[in-house]
Amino acid sequence: MQGLRPVFLGVLVGLAGAAGVSTILKATLVFPGTPDMFFGVSVFDPLTFIGLSCFLGTVALIASAIPARRATKVDPMVALRWE
Repeated sequence: MQGLRPVFLGVLVGLAGAAGVSTILKATLVFPGTPDMFFGVSVFDPLTFIGLSCFLGTVALIASAIPARRATKVDPMVALRWE
């Protein structure tokens, strides 16, 4: 769980940054009479924001769980004697 703390912080900062950047992009790229550059997706689409956050959280969970599981299989006395 300690390995996921930076991930949660990064997701929160990333969501705020993505909301800001998407607002700026919409104001910059969409002019009256031009086709929609976002392909019909709204600026604050909750499905997109939540879906990508869950995907990245799952990847981070797997990336931190595999080494943690390996570390639990090592005998502490063997690890201490190694050095």
